[in-house]
Amino acid sequence: MPDRKTRTLTGSSAGQTLVFVMMLAAVLTLLGMTMVSLFRKESILSVRQNCVMQKQELASMALEQVIYKLQQGDNWYKVGLTGMANYNGYGHEFEINSGGQKIGNYKIHLTEGNLFFTTLSDPYSRQAKQNFRTVGIKVNTARSNCSGSYYAVIERMKLSGPLLSKGKIDIPCIQPANLVSPTFRANFFWGDIFSGNTMSGYCRIPDIDVGRGTTGWREQWLPKVFAKNDIYTHINNSASGNWIFGYTYNDMSPTANAHPFSEFADVPDIDFEWYKGQAKKQGSYYGPGNIAQVSQANVLTLMSKLKSQTSVLYIDTTDGLPVRGGSTCNTYSGSLTYTANTLNFYVTNSNQYMTQGTCIIMGPLVIKGDTPSNITYTGGYTWNLGSGTGTNADRISNISPPGNWYFPQNTDGYHYVRDTSNPANSKLTKVKHYGLMYVNGELRIGGPRVGSSTSSNVCIYGTVYIGENGSLTMDTSNDSPVLFVYNNMSANLFGSTGNSMNIISFNESTFLVPTYQPDY
Repeated sequence: MPDRKTRTLTGSSAGQTLVFVMMLAAVLTLLGMTMVSLFRKESILSVRQNCVMQKQELASMALEQVIYKLQQGDNWYKVGLTGMANYNGYGHEFEINSGGQKIGNYKIHLTEGNLFFTTLSDPYSRQAKQNFRTVGIKVNTARSNCSGSYYAVIERMKLSGPLLSKGKIDIPCIQPANLVSPTFRANFFWGDIFSGNTMSGYCRIPDIDVGRGTTGWREQWLPKVFAKNDIYTHINNSASGNWIFGYTYNDMSPTANAHPFSEFADVPDIDFEWYKGQAKKQGSYYGPGNIAQVSQANVLTLMSKLKSQTSVLYIDTTDGLPVRGGSTCNTYSGSLTYTANTLNFYVTNSNQYMTQGTCIIMGPLVIKGDTPSNITYTGGYTWNLGSGTGTNADRISNISPPGNWYFPQNTDGYHYVRDTSNPANSKLTKVKHYGLMYVNGELRIGGPRVGSSTSSNVCIYGTVYIGENGSLTMDTSNDSPVLFVYNNMSANLFGSTGNSMNIISFNESTFLVPTYQPDY
């Protein structure tokens, strides 16, 4: 029989164990409840984060679509018009699917200007309408059924213009006597001019008018000129008809369209390797190994390579290295400037020829003539490159004036003919080149003509790009040439070889969207 002392000690130990077990159970219960609460909160945060990520994914897709759309042709200027109806007022819903599964839907509203209003109560008074677009995006995810709204502000970088230059723009300061005023020696339409050279005196353009022609109350714009350094333009007229050059001041005098020392004087870089590869595929690359074929005697073969908008003619240097001048000049002609060995895209008055596509020449070039459809000797090649045959072979049809209201908006009396009843019949006539013309040497307009006393009248539909070793000049000693360059808004050089849009901001919001709140 156990004694009383032993029994007492055993009972006390059992009581302590019970208390310990109860305390441990309480701690474990509290810990379990805490873990459940944390797990619940973590699940909520995970769902929210997943929702945010899905919304962000949809909104990014929508923004990419908007940027792609704005880069096409002249859509930047068509915001709010019929051609952009799916991007107006959240009126159209886009559905996104991947791998057979629906990701979600989004709606878009695109408007001119940035987030700042001139008049707060007026939604149409957004500022900076020329260079900014504000886009509102409403999203609804399929997996998590989350909805939200985003806004983005997009800045237009410089679109391709009729004239881009990293070299020297050297248009003579003498007016042509063969055409009625206000025709200038060099005329650039449907876009702006960009001179990216940092040296003084490398942007010499006699005529920088603000506008020409009116339709109703609106004057049609002529190009702005943006230059990294000074701009030389005419300041008065002498008795001989020669204008005297003077440089523009920081206040843009004597013309409001001249912008010297401009931060916007950006000229894009061209992906030469890509174009070189395209030319090699097409058998139209001339460089080390076959550069001897680049001569005036072989000019028909060279011009025949430029037969469609996808054509690329690439005339490289003799050693494939960057262009250099001096005694070791490596251009096909041995010079950066005009010599007797310089290519002429012209044979005789009866054989002038039209070209189209991308022409890249690492050296000088002469373009002259007045009627590219004058062709009596085909050389075995097809020259009906325009929208017709015979005398219409140098015509490009279905060209509507751009929505940026740049001159000409109607028939201009030079090369553009507009048919308002049937836009398909609107056209450019006597087009010498249709596409990009890049020359990293002297591009001379005009020159001695064989079999004709008619002055050269060169029309280009696209972009003239002068390389860093090049220059744009005009031969007024042997000819009285005029140049017309109509910018092709559907061929955005900045969009195809670089970024033409810059996203200023991209955030989720419910009060900065430019119209009513999401209705998903």
